[in-house]
Amino acid sequence: MAPHALQRALGRAALSTAPAGSEIVSVAVLGTSVSLATQGGGSYSAMLRGAGEHYTASVQRHVEQVLAPALVGMRVDDQAAVDAALAAASGGGANRAELAARLGVSTAACRAGADTRGLRLWEHIADTAGVAVGSRVVLPVPCVPAIAGRPAGATNKLPVRSAMFVPSGLDSFSDAAAALSLAQAQLEAVVASEYGEAAQTLRVGAGGVLAPPVQSIAEALDLCQAATRKAGLQAEQMPFAVDAAASHFFVGEQNAYNLDLASAEDAEPLEAQEDRGMLMSWYLRAREWDLNAEVMRGEELLIVYKQLADKYPIVSFEEPFDASDLEMWSKFSNAVGTLGVQVITPAQEFGKFAEWGAASTLLIDLADSGTVTDVLDVWRSTQAETWGAMFLSEGAADTFVDDLVVGVGAGMIKSVGPRQSFSRLLQIEDECGDRKVFAGALRDA
Repeated sequence: MAPHALQRALGRAALSTAPAGSEIVSVAVLGTSVSLATQGGGSYSAMLRGAGEHYTASVQRHVEQVLAPALVGMRVDDQAAVDAALAAASGGGANRAELAARLGVSTAACRAGADTRGLRLWEHIADTAGVAVGSRVVLPVPCVPAIAGRPAGATNKLPVRSAMFVPSGLDSFSDAAAALSLAQAQLEAVVASEYGEAAQTLRVGAGGVLAPPVQSIAEALDLCQAATRKAGLQAEQMPFAVDAAASHFFVGEQNAYNLDLASAEDAEPLEAQEDRGMLMSWYLRAREWDLNAEVMRGEELLIVYKQLADKYPIVSFEEPFDASDLEMWSKFSNAVGTLGVQVITPAQEFGKFAEWGAASTLLIDLADSGTVTDVLDVWRSTQAETWGAMFLSEGAADTFVDDLVVGVGAGMIKSVGPRQSFSRLLQIEDECGDRKVFAGALRDA
């Protein structure tokens, strides 16, 4: 049998009687994680997204009954071959449990492959991806949700998913992490001052993102700006991002957008000139959600975004329009691209968006891919189009994505919230020594 072979892969805990070595003898689904064990006693794990007894049982069954037979006898240090076998065994199945099973086994195998080769995980990923790290290892800029809106589960009137902190103007990753901590502490104080102490307890998601009763995008950004100033940070050190998640307030029947903010009674009208010269006016504070209420056309929303970008130090907009509204994406990308503002779209939309020139950066979520090879293929597609890539982090439960971002040198990682630890990335920064370079410090290079 080939060295580092997969002798068995089970969707349950298994005992191995094989002699000591580097061959993989089991892949177990234990609780909410996939755990891979080798003959040499090594154990490599990968967290599963989702929860619930039925879900975990489905993943376990898929590993044991479908994936295991395809892996027997394969080398663990050949990531492409392992992933091809996983994909072939699944027949391209894309339901949540099947994707989780494949990705869990694939990432656990990747960890084992790195250990077998005596490499750090990010080094192994870089080699697997064909990235020549050399004398420069790029640490990513972390993008962290600061104020959550309704698409994230908040009960306030903020229509977008979140306003975010982006510490891209610091000199190192550790400086960026420290600045985030300062800004978050000041943000909590500002929120308490503006809305009362109880507002600090209004949080959403595993990342613990603040969700105070803000009434508009501008109000959320005002809070962020006050916090960064109190933290002693300059605008260029800690700019912002807007994760709009516009599909959540897109009214398909009217091909328009309803920001669904607070009452418009005391809102001041905001006037702007369209390209055609038509004078338009609308309210940033719209009526309560009602399909029959006045809504905003894409051109009007574009101007709102541009005005926000003029007033605040915004460096990116994520999903500013519905995926079906390609013309507005393209107009917006052209309008803000000259200002250095990135426009970010989910990976599923990459093909048509690249054709239209409708965005500049791809948000890559590992959970949308079945294997490490699939993820790397998506990342390579961004390189071919000279797009940027931002990876979505799943938080402290599994740090695989931290090594992945560094391995490919993507330069950006999106956090789930302020409660997420950056311990693995800080550790990688230490591992790199003099080779470390913060992606934010490359902005003027």
